[in-house]
Amino acid sequence: MPQAVADKQNIEKEAWELFEVGSYEDLIHLSSQTPGNALLADMAILSLYQISPMLRTIPGARDGSSVFSPLLLGYEYFYKNQNVRACEKISEYFKSKNPPVCFVIADFAVKRTFETGKFSDSLFIIQYYAKQEKSNPFVTEEIECLFELKKYQEVIDIFRKNLKILSENYEIHRKCGIALTLLGKYKESEALLNNIPGRLELPKFEEKQKEFRDSIREIPEFEKRKNLSKTELNDLGFAYLFNSEFKKAERTFVKAVSLAK
Repeated sequence: MPQAVADKQNIEKEAWELFEVGSYEDLIHLSSQTPGNALLADMAILSLYQISPMLRTIPGARDGSSVFSPLLLGYEYFYKNQNVRACEKISEYFKSKNPPVCFVIADFAVKRTFETGKFSDSLFIIQYYAKQEKSNPFVTEEIECLFELKKYQEVIDIFRKNLKILSENYEIHRKCGIALTLLGKYKESEALLNNIPGRLELPKFEEKQKEFRDSIREIPEFEKRKNLSKTELNDLGFAYLFNSEFKKAERTFVKAVSLAK
């Protein structure tokens, strides 16, 4: 290998390592000492975005492009409140060949795509990062994405695999309970919802005849009304569930979820 090529690879490796550990000022200095290297120039701009998140435009003249160029445009579009275009560029970056990834980049990408409702893209990024880094700090977001994409069995699989870290997460437990109901696993749904964090706010299955008799009696009144709120739909769904009207419970939970979008 020619020495010039080896030197270029070494300095680019050093720059990436600086970015990974958050040594942004050092990376910017290294880039300034290495003119003409498009990869380092782009990484320096990425570093500027970490130092100054409200940077509105890509500063300075740039010669050439690098693997990071779509990601830089993603940052620029995001800070110009062009979220859809930002997500398009983020997706382009992650679907390129072997894009470099570290937590800072993945965190930005997951947040932008998730908040914009691009759940398929968000899921792709989460799973790519988890595969590359052999860890997944985005388990909650992964379950949320799978739920929104109606991949209910995968919701349950990921939940069970990460139960220890999700043991106190009310919303994830609730959605997993709904996912089990939608899969027709009513007994498992009952068991999960019965142990949901904050379950005192919800009907208890083992006391349904005593504690929630009134809720079940109110089903006809709920059914007469139109435009129920999300909370009312959830209450009605649980009332159906406690009354063993599983299909009605399923349809009602689906309506409640759709209102949350």
